[in-house]
Amino acid sequence: MKSVNNRRNKQEKSKDTLPRAGWLSMRSSLTIMAVVSVLLGLWTGYQVSRALGAWEGVLWGFIYAAGIWVVYGIAFYFIRWLHRR
Repeated sequence: MKSVNNRRNKQEKSKDTLPRAGWLSMRSSLTIMAVVSVLLGLWTGYQVSRALGAWEGVLWGFIYAAGIWVVYGIAFYFIRWLHRR
């Protein structure tokens, strides 16, 4: 019985010591993601437009920028799901 109580106490203590706050605020992380996704989308669009044309450059630039937001959103909700448990 004593070992079971010790395990429970250790688990409760380890749950309390886990950091819940991120090292970036949500506002600054969204700002960074917006700037990075726009710049990478523009750069990708420019590179593709030189090879395939303007319309395809705009399309691939948008797809690339949207893909960054999709990955960010999946990671955000996955971390949120993990911390809920």
